[in-house]
Amino acid sequence: MTVNCLNPGFVATNLARDESSMMRLFVRLLAASPEKGAATSIYLASSADVQGVSGTYWSHGKEARSSQFTYDVAASQRLWEASIELIRF
Repeated sequence: MTVNCLNPGFVATNLARDESSMMRLFVRLLAASPEKGAATSIYLASSADVQGVSGTYWSHGKEARSSQFTYDVAASQRLWEASIELIRF
């Protein structure tokens, strides 16, 4: 099993359906199609080129460096602990 993280980019979805007509136009003109937005996910899930690749961040179809904050071990630990607390009944 492998686990990776990705940013699909600005993708045209139905999230803007209740926004102003100007916002909907902005999304239609500038956002990637859902198919293009899904391309990196599909690639990571199905390509032999990345078989065994795990723990990486991808953006726009390429392996990339995530923001500096994501490398903060203490913050990661706090997030983990908060998540555990939230799922306890």
